[in-house]
Amino acid sequence: MSKGNQFGTFYVDDSSCEIGGQKHFILAAVTYGAEEDETVRAWIEKKTKFCMPMFEEVKWNSRNLSIDQRREFVPIASRGTALIVVHDGGKQDAAILLGKQVSKYCEEIELLGFRLRFDENI
Repeated sequence: MSKGNQFGTFYVDDSSCEIGGQKHFILAAVTYGAEEDETVRAWIEKKTKFCMPMFEEVKWNSRNLSIDQRREFVPIASRGTALIVVHDGGKQDAAILLGKQVSKYCEEIELLGFRLRFDENI
């Protein structure tokens, strides 16, 4: 992150999977650092190109976009840094663990603080 940034913004989404017959929650926090404004601009331009409302989420596993259209978002999304937690407890416990991981990451890159923007139901 650039020296001009004092705080990081992390966008958090969730999923789940089964490991060894037990449900695990997956939480991922993505940040774009100094490139956030440029990344958001590119994302909005891509959504506009595909006539998507600004509030509509780009879902990788849904049919609101074709596979080729979804693939056009990949280079934009890949600009970020992702921190991921896979946890066999509750989703809230996973969120706490993710917050601790984000805090440590921000400390290591010398940010003063951070914001976590959680998706619905986290």
